[in-house]
Amino acid sequence: MIALIPIGKSKRLNDMHFMFIDGKRIIDIIVENLIQCQFFKKIIISSYKEIDIKNATIIIDYELKGVSNVLKNVIETYNDNVILIGGDMPFVSCDSISLLLRYPENLISIPRWKNGYFEPLHAYYPETIKFPNEKDMKSLLNKNMFISIEAEKFPPFTFFNINTYDDYIKAIEIYDMVKKWGKYK
Repeated sequence: MIALIPIGKSKRLNDMHFMFIDGKRIIDIIVENLIQCQFFKKIIISSYKEIDIKNATIIIDYELKGVSNVLKNVIETYNDNVILIGGDMPFVSCDSISLLLRYPENLISIPRWKNGYFEPLHAYYPETIKFPNEKDMKSLLNKNMFISIEAEKFPPFTFFNINTYDDYIKAIEIYDMVKKWGKYK
């Protein structure tokens, strides 16, 4: 199985993936968390610019063709199932990944909130999925069978993402709290 972390240009917080929390870049924290899980043969980061990250393969997407397109290319290139994790979600954990893997391997597993909102950037995508002509994630879900998992069952902060400077400050506070009290279960 492959972990795919797309990082794109943020309109609200420039280069957020490379900002530091406790002396580590956000993208490095995500990669470290995924390595600890020991689920993945490979960790791939799709980036809009050249970057250097230990323990990850970098794919450059200069044209920013979108997450669905990058997902398709990775599945076709590696012929493997993919866990997609947002590059602005530093609190991914082994527990949250395990919840995605409890369901049949041939179905997309995706968290869904009670209000109907999906979390496509924290989901499992099997190598057998069909890609629509449209390049958006909603069309991808509409064309495939999937299991929705109650998002409320995931560990706290799993879906916390950094979009603004205020989010960044809050992420530092959460990280400090987790560091003090232990794992984010």
